[in-house]
Amino acid sequence: MTDFLEVRNLSKAFDHFSLRDVSFTLPGGYIMGLIGPNGSGKTTTIRLILNMLHRDSGQVKILGLDNIADEQKAKACLGVVFDTNYFSDDWRVAQPGC
Repeated sequence: MTDFLEVRNLSKAFDHFSLRDVSFTLPGGYIMGLIGPNGSGKTTTIRLILNMLHRDSGQVKILGLDNIADEQKAKACLGVVFDTNYFSDDWRVAQPGC
């Protein structure tokens, strides 16, 4: 069985914050939550998984698909709910691809 989500050595550096070498897998059929104090990198990790931020290093796979090379196909099978609204000029409503 393919893991639903695979994150390997994910890193992103900002001026006053660095996310370093985050790795985890989420098997199909499971639910995961990211918990931690404010500023610990939860939102940054999610934005990197969704390719909303450019990662410095590491790899992300959604259903075995690279989150950058196969972004549209991977996101067709993914649902995300944010705590605030995020809009992008590139996002369009389309029929599900799963």
